[in-house]
Amino acid sequence: MKLTRIVACTVIVASGLVGGLHAQSLRNAQVPAEFPPASYQGNQYVDSRGCVFIRAGIDGNVTWVPRVNRQRNLICGQTPTRITGTGTAPAETAAAPVQITVDPPATASASAPRTSTAATAQS
Repeated sequence: MKLTRIVACTVIVASGLVGGLHAQSLRNAQVPAEFPPASYQGNQYVDSRGCVFIRAGIDGNVTWVPRVNRQRNLICGQTPTRITGTGTAPAETAAAPVQITVDPPATASASAPRTSTAATAQS
């Protein structure tokens, strides 16, 4: 009877350890490329790299946890979340740069009357 208890306990402990060995840890998981503003109220956020993050936290402390699929791989390649009022414009809608040039110097014809007036004053 004692032997069966020892074997049963050993099997239970071993099965618990084997199950834990197959789990992947997300301790080294990435964080968003940029965090959304504090006013963002959505439960899901997609950063500029296209990776999906889910809002988590307790008592107002917000933590952005990476969203994973069934194989525990990060879900990336999505369209980034557009947040209004952040002041950042997408690169496609930005206006083309304007080249500013300096006015060309005055032409020789404008300075010609001055020299002729100066020449007549000396005569």
